Amino acid sequence: MPGYRGRSFRSWLFAIAHNTVIDAWRGQRPQRPLDDARLTPDSGLSPEDHALAADARATLRTCLAQLSPDQRAVVELRLAGLTGAEIALALNRSEGSVKLLHFRAINRLRSLLGVRSNSNEHEEEARDAAPIQQPGR
Repeated sequence: MPGYRGRSFRSWLFAIAHNTVIDAWRGQRPQRPLDDARLTPDSGLSPEDHALAADARATLRTCLAQLSPDQRAVVELRLAGLTGAEIALALNRSEGSVKLLHFRAINRLRSLLGVRSNSNEHEEEARDAAPIQQPGR
């Protein structure tokens, strides 16, 4: 207590405790040379990955802008995690109309993105795999 000079005892005690904690943290901090930093792998996305993600977001925004306002609302709410029933309630529509809007929006997005739907692929595969029927047989 020889360092105590008559000011607030509480402040003086807090300053001692604070300095003790700081000293303890400084002692635990690992000391490594700066050259070791280049050996540490970067777990984040590469600049190329960031550029690809930005391009994908821009493409999605462009495609969403080409949907009808109702279709866009359904897709956006679905992407936000709402269920069909919640979307119907939010848009004051029936659940059936929300399903239809969602179906049409997805098909339109596939068309805009040049993606074939799985149902068409399966139909074509089945047609290709079916034996050719010759007339009269």
